[in-house]
Amino acid sequence: MKLPVKLNIYGTIWRIKYKWHLTDDNGHPAFGLCDKEKSIIWIARGLKSQEKRGTFLHELIHAINYELKICQTELNSEVEEIMTEGVADYLNKHLSEFMWIK
Repeated sequence: MKLPVKLNIYGTIWRIKYKWHLTDDNGHPAFGLCDKEKSIIWIARGLKSQEKRGTFLHELIHAINYELKICQTELNSEVEEIMTEGVADYLNKHLSEFMWIK
């Protein structure tokens, strides 16, 4: 699966980059990361197609939330993560149902 190289998310250009051995802020392995300061979505190299798509959707939703300033509200970061994972998981499982959208 080929992902875009960059996206325009509400007027901000976000780049999609790949890296072996991604780790989160706590040093734990990660499939993907959303670097809000640099507007980069990081995807771990070596993921299977389904994992890659799901990870991209997950990080894309984080980027959208950031651009909509959802992360800067009273919304608890744990709630934002649950919402993000839920939407990404649904889209990943049902993406073919949205192919009519162009």
